[in-house]
Amino acid sequence: MEKKVRKRKKATMADVAAAVGVSKTTVSRYLHGDYEFMSEETRKKIQTVIEEFNYRPNRAAQNLKADRSNCIGFTIADIGNPFSSLLIKGVQAECRKRGCQLLIADADNSLVQEKKNIESFFNEQVDGVIINSVGNNRDYIQEISQSEENKPIVLLDRTYQPIFCDSVVSNNEAVSIEMMQELEKQGWEYIVFLTESVEGISTRATRKETVERFLSDNHKLDGQIIVLGGEKKLDIMAKLAQIISVHPRTCFFANNDEVLRRIISYLYHMQQEIGRDVGVCAFADEKWAKYSGPGITCIEQHPFQMGESAADLLFQRIEKKEKREFIYREIKADICRYDSTHLK
Repeated sequence: MEKKVRKRKKATMADVAAAVGVSKTTVSRYLHGDYEFMSEETRKKIQTVIEEFNYRPNRAAQNLKADRSNCIGFTIADIGNPFSSLLIKGVQAECRKRGCQLLIADADNSLVQEKKNIESFFNEQVDGVIINSVGNNRDYIQEISQSEENKPIVLLDRTYQPIFCDSVVSNNEAVSIEMMQELEKQGWEYIVFLTESVEGISTRATRKETVERFLSDNHKLDGQIIVLGGEKKLDIMAKLAQIISVHPRTCFFANNDEVLRRIISYLYHMQQEIGRDVGVCAFADEKWAKYSGPGITCIEQHPFQMGESAADLLFQRIEKKEKREFIYREIKADICRYDSTHLK
């Protein structure tokens, strides 16, 4: 005998409000992330009932009635970079706390694609945008950030000076100085800072300039900057070998994870033992750096915390809406010490 399956009635906002014991207006405010006059207890009750009822708000209808979409956009310079994935996780964590949807777009290190991503987000009527910029995009980002019809923007990791919107970065200058002082204390005499092109990319430029100033102001420590471009691997290895032959106590300082991987590969093929023949340190993720060779001394930037902080600033702008000074927030990075810089 064929049985008829009764479809479960789709829950409405009124059902959620009745179960919690609040008005539909309160539930609507919750769904739009407007918690200014809402207790933590009420927020938790609404969230619990929404999950129990499997309530799915009609976003299209909501957007017609409100000036918020409860969505934010996040354009990433290079989503394939492990650092970027942790930035995303941090932003996502803050969005989940506030019941907000996160839209992510990869710029693939393309200036043109970054502009398309930002335009697409604003066309979708997001409440705000976080930008991890590919660099060299100041004029465009400044123009849209100052446009009256556009929503708040926060720059993450890479920024522009003077600032024209809220920004979250690592304390690149201070921690670079701290690392150089550390290397001097360990007895290294020649520091080689390696980076990709710094043009238009604030993080790379700040670190490079800081190392240059430290070397020029220091009479005990010597060194040089190498900007990596399209050189062949063998040519770079020959250059490093020449440096090592002239300066026996050489430590290589990498600007990021990708440069660090290249240095480790070069030194391996040159049969140079890290921590004995040469030193190595880097701005890098400690989770993998500590397991590389003898353990690579690294600067951990806490990208998850950076992402959380950027999202927090964006939500403050969205919810408060009042004019205030732009915030330039530095997240303190930490030096994680391993055998790669312990001179033997």
